[in-house]
Amino acid sequence: MTTPYTTGSITLTNGSPVITGTGTAWQTALIAGGVVVPDADGNSLPILSVDSNTQITAAVKWRGASGTYAYAIMRDAAYGQQTVANAQALSTYLQRLDNASLSALASLAASMTADKFAYATGLNTMAWAALSAFNREMLALADAAAVRSKIGAQAALGFTPVQQGGGVGQGSNKIYIGWNGTNALKGTVDSFDLGKIWTDSAVLWNASNAGYFRFPNGFMLQWGYEPTGSGDFRKVFPMAFTATCFAAVATMASSDLPASTAVTVSTSNVDRFAFDIRARAVNTGGTVGGAGQGALWMAIGY
Repeated sequence: MTTPYTTGSITLTNGSPVITGTGTAWQTALIAGGVVVPDADGNSLPILSVDSNTQITAAVKWRGASGTYAYAIMRDAAYGQQTVANAQALSTYLQRLDNASLSALASLAASMTADKFAYATGLNTMAWAALSAFNREMLALADAAAVRSKIGAQAALGFTPVQQGGGVGQGSNKIYIGWNGTNALKGTVDSFDLGKIWTDSAVLWNASNAGYFRFPNGFMLQWGYEPTGSGDFRKVFPMAFTATCFAAVATMASSDLPASTAVTVSTSNVDRFAFDIRARAVNTGGTVGGAGQGALWMAIGY
């Protein structure tokens, strides 16, 4: 007599041939046939098929009350069927074991030591590789972010960065470039502030006849032409200087004058908004009067 199988419990539904197991392992235990005998008033249930580890379909329907019960599977009636099923399963397992790759792995058993793992060296050949404490720690990390954190790496930038220092004639200093939050890039080497980086966007300019060019550090050149008329003229700068105008100079714009005519052009009352131009002329030792000529001028400041 074979030993009844009693592991787990079963749930039966009146009028249904389906037997549901809890904590059972019917396929793993190679249950192939027999009779399920519930510990309840009702009928025995001959096994029609073992569908999974937790489901059996009986050949007849359950006529007792629905519920969960202890049970026993009696396999004597299906002994021959069970023996054939066991033999077929054993044959399948033996065929799986008769594998060149498994044989290669088995050949390493005699040399197995701590902190080693097997790897393929070719078709059906294997060897041991050392596994350090660091290797084990890396394998235990959950994801790529954890690996980067462990080794102090950063995620892919998505662009090619500029090499930092170390070139011909360069030191290994750290170079920083960043936006100042308002209107310019700034540069720093280690902790030394280079100030603003000059770019076209930081330069204000106007290339007209009365124009200006403002450098990123605030210095500005301004220039222009003015027809002085009678000789006195207040020139307003195209753009006011932020702090001061260091100097404003002017000269006569035309040289189409008789050799006997002398002309002077001077500037005065210079501030950051404007300056005065005075042009005077005298002909052949006569009376001094307005030059009647245009003046070219230039100013510098910040």
